[in-house]
Amino acid sequence: MNDLIKKIQKKPKHVRSQIIMVTSLVITGIIVLFWVYSLPYRFSNNEQGGLKEDIKPFKILSETLSDTIGGISDTIKR
Repeated sequence: MNDLIKKIQKKPKHVRSQIIMVTSLVITGIIVLFWVYSLPYRFSNNEQGGLKEDIKPFKILSETLSDTIGGISDTIKR
């Protein structure tokens, strides 16, 4: 891996820019493909309620933030 990095570092700047752009596009494309592939499973009406389980962490986060903001407001009012 170090040899590959050293070879890339020796190349001209425009070639390195092309390499990073292609690498970024490939990685982004793979992520998008996995995301698109998983969409039917996220929105299907399954009995386990997978979408509701995904929302719970956000609910906990919002409750925690509202409690914190409420505590700060109470402290300021004193």
